[in-house]
Amino acid sequence: MIGNQQGSGFLRTLWLLALWAPSLPAQGMLTGTVRQDSSGRPVAGVEVLLEGSIRQTVTDGSGRYILSAVPVGDWVALFRFVGYLPVRHRVRLRDSDTLVVDVLLVRQGIQQLEPLDVAGRVPAPRGVGREAFEERRRMGFGKFVDSTVLRRSEHRQVPDMLHGIPGIRAVRYRECLTSRDCGPVEVRVASTRAVSHRSNYCWMTVMVDGVAVYRSGEIRPPPDLSREFRVADLESIEIYRSTAEVPGEFGGSAGACGVIVFWTRRGR
Repeated sequence: MIGNQQGSGFLRTLWLLALWAPSLPAQGMLTGTVRQDSSGRPVAGVEVLLEGSIRQTVTDGSGRYILSAVPVGDWVALFRFVGYLPVRHRVRLRDSDTLVVDVLLVRQGIQQLEPLDVAGRVPAPRGVGREAFEERRRMGFGKFVDSTVLRRSEHRQVPDMLHGIPGIRAVRYRECLTSRDCGPVEVRVASTRAVSHRSNYCWMTVMVDGVAVYRSGEIRPPPDLSREFRVADLESIEIYRSTAEVPGEFGGSAGACGVIVFWTRRGR
């Protein structure tokens, strides 16, 4: 009799737990293979992520990826790898769906064919230049200083706006031909992750309104940030500290020492 009472009590507990347990959100799975466009060979190490979420993974040695437990709904899947143009696919996941999205990556410098969308065509291509500032910031790579911050800081100098950003440093630099023949003190921006062969610093590539005014490794000196730029003249700043962060439109794999992009107010 006691055993029956214990058994019924256990069943009653299970029933109550089932009654009160929160239902899990509907989920699906995204999978597929990433290959090189020119050869069809699989590409390993490609980053696959859903924009606007923390869901991400990388392709294995056979170019295959799996994103499981993806909440149902409309997503944009981003595929990117150093040396290749990024690819975006708009996907629509339903409850318990396993959606297969195979991708072909095109190397930088080769014209990219328009990708085939899985569910509906992307209404407009990804923006470039200043117009895509917010889009690049949402991707989560690099550091960004927007106009709101700059307008509050017009009394400061440009090197002050870069203070505290990991991976770079503003260097007070002075060129000296002899111990008595030295030029003025300049402030240049360098990567802390590498050292160039030409000097003790790996000077970052500097771009203004999308045009490179200095590229890492050039013989001529990089710009003096304290004299050649004013915070009051700037609309925004983008800082990419390594090759992996630099978008293709700003040099991609060529940005070994990093890239800093200044957008001016006159360029609006």
